[in-house]
Amino acid sequence: SDDLPWGTLALAQHSPEYGIEARRIWSNGVFTEYASAAAFSALTTAMLQCGAPVDLVAMSADIVVDELFHVELSSRLTMELGGAMPLEFDLAKIAPITTPGVRPLMRAAEIAVVTSCVSESLSVPAMARSKLLAGEPLVRAVLERLLIDEGPHARLGFWFLDWASDELTEEERAQLARMCVETIGVYAPLWQED
Repeated sequence: SDDLPWGTLALAQHSPEYGIEARRIWSNGVFTEYASAAAFSALTTAMLQCGAPVDLVAMSADIVVDELFHVELSSRLTMELGGAMPLEFDLAKIAPITTPGVRPLMRAAEIAVVTSCVSESLSVPAMARSKLLAGEPLVRAVLERLLIDEGPHARLGFWFLDWASDELTEEERAQLARMCVETIGVYAPLWQED
């Protein structure tokens, strides 16, 4: 991270409203990266509990570290923009909530679908588009660094489902499909034109 062009933001060239909006966006980015770390931590535990292959479990654990590094990068950029904007959230509720009473395999599958297959997969094109639009070299460099990790983060869920597919019942598959559609629906307003 020290190789990024820290200290180069030309804040004086932009209106104060631009700076406030940038701080709001990156403050939210810090939160979402932190929430991703919590989600992949929960996925790692669920994968251990259901006996997933050790390479998938290790990859999930590595992603937790990646996400915390993303928190660091996003936080540092936010500070260069002038500091974080207030966000209200409950840290006790930051990890994903799964369907009560499901078996460990299904718990892991639910987290994999929501966190990796949908959320991380949708973040890749959003970050790529933001990088293309970024006028500041530092912002572009931070987004580029975040994008390096996002592809594997999105693929992990699909790899887990490939492994788990024979063990999932038709009812569980249908539930996962519904969760996928519901999660996409949460993100849909971000891509819809006003």
